[in-house]
Amino acid sequence: MDEKNVHLWEVSSLDDIREGLTSFTLEPYAAEVVDRLKARGVICCIVLSGIDLLASEVGKTLGIEPDLIFANELMYTDGMLTSVCQVEPYKKDVIVKKISRELSIPLNEFAAVGDAAPDISLFQDVFLKIAYNPKDHILVEAADVVLTDLRELLSVCLWFYL
Repeated sequence: MDEKNVHLWEVSSLDDIREGLTSFTLEPYAAEVVDRLKARGVICCIVLSGIDLLASEVGKTLGIEPDLIFANELMYTDGMLTSVCQVEPYKKDVIVKKISRELSIPLNEFAAVGDAAPDISLFQDVFLKIAYNPKDHILVEAADVVLTDLRELLSVCLWFYL
């Protein structure tokens, strides 16, 4: 997230941003898929190079633990909106490696789902690379599997892991 761009946002508080995010919609079947994966013992995480307020709302809706949600922090201090970059778009693998260490789960047991070119960094060291409705051809080339319906993730993960 570019610090300079954040300063251009015309908001008076983080509550203004939260209010704007209230109308977010999940991908079709996201809640069902996450629930079913979690029921099978899969640990679900969010690694987003967008803002933490959105990632947190999505995480809450999907029942993902807050300590498994990684995004860029927005702050409003002294009348100014600022950000702290914690997830660089093309370096998401750094976060995946951190999750691997903290949970003591080897990277060869990880799957990553992405939809755009920056998500290639998610694919760097994981076992299963999944492109979901990819926006960029380069992601398709890097993926093991390409999905157009999120429900397909269940059978792919079950086939690879369980």
